[in-house]
Amino acid sequence: MDTSNRSSLPTRRPYSTLAGAILVSELLGALGTVFTASQINTWYATLAKPAFNPPNWVFALGQ
Repeated sequence: MDTSNRSSLPTRRPYSTLAGAILVSELLGALGTVFTASQINTWYATLAKPAFNPPNWVFALGQ
């Protein structure tokens, strides 16, 4: 195996790149809640849920 050409290998990226990627993902998720949070009570109740769906009291803190 020829290891003389290492230019095709990825270089180490700093933690700031990882932090930036996480921040962008979190911001996009938060942006999605801006558009959907007000509609959850109307559409979630009308979903066809399977028999193994837990009752609402299991997630009482989230309501």
